[in-house]
Amino acid sequence: MTSGSALTFGTVLKSVNEQNFDHFKCAINIQSPANCSSDELALRQWGGSEITYNPSINVLAYTIPSLSIAEWGDPATIGVSVAPEYFFYS
Repeated sequence: MTSGSALTFGTVLKSVNEQNFDHFKCAINIQSPANCSSDELALRQWGGSEITYNPSINVLAYTIPSLSIAEWGDPATIGVSVAPEYFFYS
């Protein structure tokens, strides 16, 4: 960011999107360049936990890896009794 630019939600979001795009080497999206599509990120996470095992922001308190969303808390509370992720079973 330049010294005169305002720190707004939009500038921070744009910066994070560009960081994710570079880190995960996402495909070019014509409608939104330098931004991973939600489908691409979801497929990378659902199929192989790539996002949680290789986060672009490597701060353990921010991105704690787990094998399954079933491990995030009490499954009865969140309604997930078995691991739904493909990666968990592979």
